[in-house]
Amino acid sequence: MDNQNSQSTTILFEEAIDFLVKIFKIFRFPQIKICFNGGKDATVVLYLAKMALEKLQISTQIECLYFKEQEPFPEIIEFIESQKKVLNLQVLECNECVKQSLEKQEQLQAVIMGTRRSDPHGKNLNLISITDNNYPSLLRINPILEWNYSQIWEFIRTYNIPYCSLYDQGYMCLGEIGKTQPNKNYKKGMKPWEFDPQHERLDRE
Repeated sequence: MDNQNSQSTTILFEEAIDFLVKIFKIFRFPQIKICFNGGKDATVVLYLAKMALEKLQISTQIECLYFKEQEPFPEIIEFIESQKKVLNLQVLECNECVKQSLEKQEQLQAVIMGTRRSDPHGKNLNLISITDNNYPSLLRINPILEWNYSQIWEFIRTYNIPYCSLYDQGYMCLGEIGKTQPNKNYKKGMKPWEFDPQHERLDRE
């Protein structure tokens, strides 16, 4: 990455942290929670929130929601458990459907999510969007909405953020066992940031 791209990426990271600083000035746990499923995007959002809280000098237990798959990879469970210890997380495991789980969160007003524009449901979102489709009325906070695949991994590498070991086995995204497969071009020893999809590659020309 050249100096110009490096500077613009650093600004992107700082803007996301400052955005969450503003959010945490309005909402505190348990009014707000972070969606954390162990994936790379959710992990980035979790650490951005941690940095924002540190910037505000707020020392508190971070509260997360984990919408558990029916058959999650054991590596995902292991990673979530490790982050609970490292970051002193309070993780509420939701085994029901998302809508039912949210309906039980009476104090909840906003949820910080790892949704990006390229995700299936990211096309029509804003940095702050209201829930739709008859879901409980909540604010969806999307601090990495405009980030691409390369920038996610650049953040992880820049700040030495831990990530689920499945990514080092060729997985680009994490889901249920049997429904998620490694990248077909994976070769032993390759790193996850080497699987940058063509449609999300940074223009380096």
